[in-house]
Amino acid sequence: MRRGSQPDCLMPVKPPLTGMRQSGGGWAAGRLGVWGFFLRGLTLTWPTASVPEGKVPSMPPIPAGYAIGSLRWTCVGDPEPHVSTIGLDVVSASTPTPAQVADLLSTAWISAHPAGALSALYVFIGSTVTFGPQPGEGPSAEDVRNVPGTASNSTAPPPTSNVSLLVKKSTALGGRRNRGRMYLPAGYLKETDIDQNGWMIESTRGVYQARMDAFLSNLTTPAPTLNPVILHSDALVEPTPITSFTVQRQVATQRRRMR
Repeated sequence: MRRGSQPDCLMPVKPPLTGMRQSGGGWAAGRLGVWGFFLRGLTLTWPTASVPEGKVPSMPPIPAGYAIGSLRWTCVGDPEPHVSTIGLDVVSASTPTPAQVADLLSTAWISAHPAGALSALYVFIGSTVTFGPQPGEGPSAEDVRNVPGTASNSTAPPPTSNVSLLVKKSTALGGRRNRGRMYLPAGYLKETDIDQNGWMIESTRGVYQARMDAFLSNLTTPAPTLNPVILHSDALVEPTPITSFTVQRQVATQRRRMR
């Protein structure tokens, strides 16, 4: 991995039992705190217990004019939310307040991924947005939603929660730091969509691809726009605009997601 870049794949940061350490371009709390996953343009964090006071993981650097948006879900039986974040260019929005950006992000996601696409065991609960220029310290807001999934669990249950729908993020630039991945909760998948080796049926992949295409269009087409970007661990590197999302046929798994 190059210095200043973030890892290609979602890898858990395994810190010591206490304290904090830097790894993969971000900070992670101890094993009794939060498991952090840091990607180029995406920070995906699933808390496992309360974080000791003052021991919170930081976000990648957020330049002025940009923000980190967090999409959030809950799952029955899991006390902590599932969180997937993405960098956003908020300068392009005509009225870029955190509350308005959070509302636009939630609306863009719901429009592309309606309740029927999500297992009834999951609920989309909205999004939060944090503006730069300081990581995690800029103006922020939360958009609260309550969109329970309606996909049946009796005939086609979702896989276990350590399985994720894997989405590749592409840009117009080459190099490792100018591409990334996005991991979505298992509630968007069905066991019947996946074979014993984790490969999706191509027709099913096409359905998910159309939804991610719609999400990108919802962010970039209407006014005000929210152009998604890849944020870099090196604050001196300009964020890279995301030009496409590509759903991968093979699903991903999250080590330590369940234990």
